[in-house]
Amino acid sequence: MINIEPATKEILECFYGKQKRSVFAISAIENGKVVGVAGLYIDTSRFVMFSDLGNEVICNKRLIIKGMRKLKEFAKKKRLPIHAIGILPTADSFLKHMGFVEITKGLYQWEY
Repeated sequence: MINIEPATKEILECFYGKQKRSVFAISAIENGKVVGVAGLYIDTSRFVMFSDLGNEVICNKRLIIKGMRKLKEFAKKKRLPIHAIGILPTADSFLKHMGFVEITKGLYQWEY
């Protein structure tokens, strides 16, 4: 079973190296092993969403939706939009399903 937990500083540094900015991030943990990280960082007046997901997470749509809801709840409390770049072939349909609007080719925005 994969659980979603807050991402610690150590988890983020393992994935991305030393952090230079504050982030709100969650991690997907399976049997004590980190199998994915997703989060938000502030860039001027918006959040930018990032993720690094293993196959265990990518194949689990319910888990991705649960994680996305946590990120959206955080952004809504801060009253900032989220921007995301759709890289995977399924990103367009998934982001639109989650309430994002394509504002430019491959760039999506979610408004609180």
